[in-house]
Amino acid sequence: MSLIESNDIVNESKDKNENEEKKDILNFPSQNHETMIKEGYLKRRTFQCRDKEYCVIRYAKKRLEPKNIGSVGLFRSVISRDGNIKAFAPPKGIDSKDFFMRFPFNECLVEEYVEGTMINMFFDEDWEISTRSSVGGNFGFFQTNTGENIMTFRSMFLEACNNANFDFDILNKDLCYSFVLQHPRNRIVTPFTETNIYLIACYKIDNETKRVSVVPLENTIHSFEHTLIRYPQPICCNVNNYDELETMYASSKVDYVNVGAMIYHKSSGARTKIRNPNYEVVRKLRGNTPKDQFRYLILRNERNVMKYLKYYPEDKSSFEVYCKQVNDFTKRVFEHYVECYIQKQKPLLEYPYQFRTHMYMLHQIYLTQLRDNRKHVTKQVTIDYVNSLPPSKLFFSLNYKSDE
Repeated sequence: MSLIESNDIVNESKDKNENEEKKDILNFPSQNHETMIKEGYLKRRTFQCRDKEYCVIRYAKKRLEPKNIGSVGLFRSVISRDGNIKAFAPPKGIDSKDFFMRFPFNECLVEEYVEGTMINMFFDEDWEISTRSSVGGNFGFFQTNTGENIMTFRSMFLEACNNANFDFDILNKDLCYSFVLQHPRNRIVTPFTETNIYLIACYKIDNETKRVSVVPLENTIHSFEHTLIRYPQPICCNVNNYDELETMYASSKVDYVNVGAMIYHKSSGARTKIRNPNYEVVRKLRGNTPKDQFRYLILRNERNVMKYLKYYPEDKSSFEVYCKQVNDFTKRVFEHYVECYIQKQKPLLEYPYQFRTHMYMLHQIYLTQLRDNRKHVTKQVTIDYVNSLPPSKLFFSLNYKSDE
């Protein structure tokens, strides 16, 4: 049997009876999910967390296309254990162009687009959390090479829960919850000075029928009324169509700290988003690499360091450290080159491994470009060479540690 059979995402009724179901709004694939994994549409990873083994099933981004959004796209993050679904995250939204063609603007609800990291909560003998790609949250995404302690998603989430007066005892153990975490130590684009938690979705899972039901957020408000947990707010704007909405929330005139807007079709539950292009520029400038030293090298290679620091001034001190590392490395490459190829102090193979290739390549520059013009390898030639290196090669050399 498939982990989740067809026609098993339903929208719960919005009255007080949480068990009364509405029509299906999404359909899961009728084929076995194991087949979809074998065919490369889904990816599965296992995680050990508190003596339990969980599977995280996610769609393969490269295999996702408009025609399978309603099936493959449902596996944005599904957590299972022993064949039972433990957590379900909001599925992939529809492309905005397709959404605009299918659904009239006056049938839709527009909400703020909440930036942050998705944290899912589910009960399995105790409350557990997961990100989209792991269980437990015992890691952080952004890493430094300056000795700074990295907060894990788990520690950031628990800190935010404490700040929000959020006690897990108020939660319904039969439901799983999807939150968005905002934390000053986990900045993506928008700068935050305090922690925030938004509840963005809630689901009821029936493992006997393999059915996942959507619980309307208004049915959860009473549980969180004594906390500081937030909900995405409807956007009240005087616009009459999608073009006007994009002009207001996703045009070049919008401040970069505004992500954009989320759009929901009221009756079907279908979802799409529009993103502010100025936000996207800054997000792409930051990139998706967890190591900030490597991010610095990429920005340095693209001559975007100063542009980046305009938006992320908090990284200036660590970038100064990385700049010094590159300068020191460049100086040593030149010194070793002089010792080896000019002063003939010792052969190339006796120098540290991380410098040899660069010393050799400098000599090739001398042989092919400089010698015939009666020029030599200078410090400036070395600087130009190091500046031309791909960030990945320079990153390797800067961080190489011999086993000896």
